[in-house]
Amino acid sequence: MDQLQGQWMRLYPEIETAPSAVIGRISRLARIIQMRSDVVLASRGVTRAEFGILSLLART
Repeated sequence: MDQLQGQWMRLYPEIETAPSAVIGRISRLARIIQMRSDVVLASRGVTRAEFGILSLLART
C-alpha cells in the first residue's frame, strides 16, 4: 500500500492519498479475515452461506 501511495504522490502530488491508503488496508484485512474464517468453516464442513443461515436460525 505504501508503494502504491508513493506512486500516486509522484504522479499527482496535489492529490491526498491517505484516505485511499486507509481503505486499501481495511480491504486487505477484510480479505485476510474472510480467507482464514473460510478455512475454519471448511474444516467443519460448513460454507460461509451455510454458517449465515445456521446463525440466523440460532438467533430466532
